[in-house]
Amino acid sequence: MLFRSLDAIYFGGGTPSHVDPKLLARILGTLAARHGVATDAEITLEANPEDFTAKRADQLRELGFNRVSFGAQSFDNDVLQSLGRRHTADHIAAAVQAARWAGFDNISLDLIYGTPGERRRSWAATLQRAIDLMPSHISCYALTIERGTPFGRAVKQ
Repeated sequence: MLFRSLDAIYFGGGTPSHVDPKLLARILGTLAARHGVATDAEITLEANPEDFTAKRADQLRELGFNRVSFGAQSFDNDVLQSLGRRHTADHIAAAVQAARWAGFDNISLDLIYGTPGERRRSWAATLQRAIDLMPSHISCYALTIERGTPFGRAVKQ
């Protein structure tokens, strides 16, 4: 039976940017050995802006990652705080810059709209700041509040 080489690999859901690069290398090596990886494969890692350093960016590029997706959520620090995020708008810009310096050409920003207390002006400013960073891709998601979660309880109060 013939198998096609993998043309996309995505490390997401949670914070894979916290995973030791040596483990990421082992996973990528195993995938390559068992399935093959196309030379032009898109290899993505989701990351939080606050912990994406220049050193980590360099390590990821050396491993073969060529796309990074940042959970930016907002460029309004009050909104970020209401979401319980640890990063600021400045962290997002610094993370994008670190990715570019490391050679990432494919950068994505994930944004969330509809947070409690968010105003149209704030959302418009968030969109403009995201556009100004010139990412390859921007995803916009409506806030979903899950009952029974700490955030869901906080919003209910």
